[in-house]
Amino acid sequence: MKFINNKIRKMKNLPKWFICLLYYSSRLLRMTLRVKISDPHNFLSPDNTTPCILISWHNRTMMLPVFVPRHFTRKCAILNSMSRDGQYMADYMGFLGVTSIRGSSSKGGAKALAGLQSHMDDGGHVMLTPDGPRGPKYQLKDGTLWLASKQQCPIYPISINSKSHKTLDKSWDKTQIPWPFSKVELIVGEPIYLPENLADETLEEQREILRLALMAITKWDTDDAN
Repeated sequence: MKFINNKIRKMKNLPKWFICLLYYSSRLLRMTLRVKISDPHNFLSPDNTTPCILISWHNRTMMLPVFVPRHFTRKCAILNSMSRDGQYMADYMGFLGVTSIRGSSSKGGAKALAGLQSHMDDGGHVMLTPDGPRGPKYQLKDGTLWLASKQQCPIYPISINSKSHKTLDKSWDKTQIPWPFSKVELIVGEPIYLPENLADETLEEQREILRLALMAITKWDTDDAN
């Protein structure tokens, strides 16, 4: 297994057979899970066509597209870093029907922001991991705030929670994957709107509002991040 992992890590792009394996494994796992959905504002409804930003912590993102309806993922773009791991995620998300826009706060940020804005101007949604791509865990970076402020669109916090899960301890974010046949809760929080012109003095205030909104729906984590 270690030999296979090392071989994969040396690849610039994941082979199609491996992406296919990940995809069908994710779908198969999804079929075994007992899912409870909490969506009081009908975010997941096909009638919700307003472009929006969906935010989720990095450690809950891997399985998220499997839980979100396809009418959403077909119109959704996700930000992936320029790193090799970012390429792996882009390959996987592409198989799920999610568009990838490459860039991060440390590399290609301006171009990525323009790409996200263009996607939303065309009526699409954006899914962001505000503590990605390398953390710190549960700490929001500026990009989410600036994009939401410029686009004047709703931000929906979302989280996948399972008490029975596998934690990838070697990853910086301690990625969680639900065990087969476990109970899973998908929670969509209340939409949040940011001021149109964010000033430096309000940036930290708005950042804390978003962080607390995400933490309020994030469960079963051993870290005391509140």
